[in-house]
Amino acid sequence: MGYIDFHSHILPEMDDGAKSVGESLEMLKAAHLSGAQTVLLTPHFLTREPVPDFCARRYSKYSLLKKAMEEDGGTFPTLLCGAEVPLYGGLSENNDLEKLCIEGTDLLLLELPFPAWNKWHIQEVYNIIAKQDVTPVMAHIERYLNKPKEIEKLDQFISVGAKFQMNAPSFLTFSGKRIIKALAREGLICAIGSDCHNLTSRPADISHAMSLMTKHLGGSVLREIFEKSKQLLNLS
Repeated sequence: MGYIDFHSHILPEMDDGAKSVGESLEMLKAAHLSGAQTVLLTPHFLTREPVPDFCARRYSKYSLLKKAMEEDGGTFPTLLCGAEVPLYGGLSENNDLEKLCIEGTDLLLLELPFPAWNKWHIQEVYNIIAKQDVTPVMAHIERYLNKPKEIEKLDQFISVGAKFQMNAPSFLTFSGKRIIKALAREGLICAIGSDCHNLTSRPADISHAMSLMTKHLGGSVLREIFEKSKQLLNLS
């Protein structure tokens, strides 16, 4: 089954992900062999860097990667640029926020803080939607939940229109599997990502996790998630 990798750190020398163009190419080849049809390039955006500077740096690295892909001549997934953006107070006031959205969409891959969420977190997410007309997609949502019943914590984010992405490798852990099953039962997952950073400890090849998810969740559930991803990305 082909899939969309909604979260990756494949762009070279952008963050703690790929350290070279060569490593990026190998990660993309691994993603393709794993079944990835489209890969979202979502390097970490650090709040100390102005958005225009980040976007210029991202474009430069993307151009280098595309040139290397053409010279390689291999088969690669389709690429879309974006960013993984941390939630902080005042993020909704950033007038350049739309430049961090996934290419061709109004989707912002948003990383939540790990401590318990306060009212301002909910309000900030609401403001992002209301003021910027941007749709937050919460990255690796399973990380913030310790047990299945805690998915109730997501109700306030759901009520303001946020979406949720999960990391496939989390399904390889006991707690991650239980939480992801609960999220899937409620139809809360709209995207799956590798969150890959390298070729070894955090690889782009998520075929094993995808196989287990197919076994435990069912192929129809995964197909439904991928359809949601395609719709969000305006892909035919």
